[in-house]
Amino acid sequence: MTHRFRLIRRRDLRPRLERIRIPVMVMSADRDVFVSQSSLLELCNGLRNVRFVKLPTGGHLAFVVQPDRVAEEVRKFVNELE
Repeated sequence: MTHRFRLIRRRDLRPRLERIRIPVMVMSADRDVFVSQSSLLELCNGLRNVRFVKLPTGGHLAFVVQPDRVAEEVRKFVNELE
């Protein structure tokens, strides 16, 4: 697993973010130990049209622990696009 994290860190995709032209939702839970807040901020700052959703509880697998809440946020995001 450590090897995979090293590979991800070496790969800098930030310059490509500006090429994404569709609306994007970035979702994170407050206790995600795998993705840092600074990484999320950097991601959001690199995107043109982004909605950031911070779940008040949960970790990296919020979609498993809080599937209803995640689905609700995705539904809201999609409905706002229509």
